[in-house]
Amino acid sequence: MATIDALFDELERFRVVLERQLPAMAFATPRIVKREAPFARWFREKVPDPSSSTKSGVYFIAAPDREILYIGKATRNNLAAQIWQKFGTPKLQEGDVPFFEESPFVRSDTDERLRRLMLRGEVLVAAAVVEPAAHASLVEVYLQTWCVANGGLPPFNRRIG
Repeated sequence: MATIDALFDELERFRVVLERQLPAMAFATPRIVKREAPFARWFREKVPDPSSSTKSGVYFIAAPDREILYIGKATRNNLAAQIWQKFGTPKLQEGDVPFFEESPFVRSDTDERLRRLMLRGEVLVAAAVVEPAAHASLVEVYLQTWCVANGGLPPFNRRIG
């Protein structure tokens, strides 16, 4: 099972190896954003935070136990928009509780428990800025491939890339 922490560790290892072995392919991760609270508690704030919303990078959606459910990328300085796209506009229920019914993952054919976590926004979201932006795709594919080699593609990822 890949976790948020394992992916951040692997991202740093990958960055260091490329910097040493293939300097022309080096990239930087100047800001790594991790939130410890479920998305439903902070979705009204800038995603993932005001300073990285207009950057490129990779992002992770994870279950409350930190198991990675999805690895995505933003390559056009639209990290916030890419994350929001995976949730859609929330519908507020009684008590101002958000339900993310528009999430493509809620309509997916995966495990019912995972769909419920997305519907209720009970997932964790983490992101890493990647510079230059063109390297975000490389990082996404590498991390997805690393997951396959270490237990399997995250359940909401249908394919690598």
